[in-house]
Amino acid sequence: MELTCHGCGRRFGVPAGVLEAVCPACGTRAAFTAQATRLPGAVAHLAPEALLGAQIGEWTLTEVIGAGGMGVVYGAHQGDTQRALKVLAPALSADTDFVARFSREADALLRLEHPNLIRVYEKGTSLGPDGQTRHYFVMERAHGTDLRALVKQAPVAPTLVAKVIRQAAFGLSAAHQQGIVHRDVKPANLLLEGDAAHPRVKVVDFGVAQLAPSGLSFTSLTRSDLILGTVNYMSPEQRADASLVDA
Repeated sequence: MELTCHGCGRRFGVPAGVLEAVCPACGTRAAFTAQATRLPGAVAHLAPEALLGAQIGEWTLTEVIGAGGMGVVYGAHQGDTQRALKVLAPALSADTDFVARFSREADALLRLEHPNLIRVYEKGTSLGPDGQTRHYFVMERAHGTDLRALVKQAPVAPTLVAKVIRQAAFGLSAAHQQGIVHRDVKPANLLLEGDAAHPRVKVVDFGVAQLAPSGLSFTSLTRSDLILGTVNYMSPEQRADASLVDA
């Protein structure tokens, strides 16, 4: 598979199944889910900045917060209200399986309301400035840093680690009570807001989660030979068969 770097525009090859790629020209790093590396050009040709200033639904997109295997998260506003919008990649909008997965993710997250989970408020579709249908959902806008970035800056005190893990566990427990298993818990998916010594933790990115006990997954790729999640942070049983993970 070939990717186009959204940093410098250079094209470079990436083996199928890779979960992270670094542009050999400028060093821009991008993380992908297993789905993205098996789709021809899914997010590879998506230019996130192209939609800045555009209106999706009632929301005006103002900045790119992050990009992943399935789409882009934008900062957006409606009057004085600030939110984050997750927008499905245009290349996937014509694929009914991925649209259904995106819709299932939004529907499941709309049921969750907990101080340690990112709140989802609504979902919808809208015509973009290029005439393409954009599928999106509107989320709480979190301000802070993620645990991965914090760890890279300096060693983290054990007392802070305990606070972060405790809050993340509360959030994941709330999701489990609604039958939702995250399957990609890692430092990059734990956002820390507020006071550095006493942060509020938000668990984010349920893109490869599973609805238990039905076994229904947000992703339509449920074969046992696919790796769903991030290899360095998954349990042995998840590596063997992600569809069997129940906690």
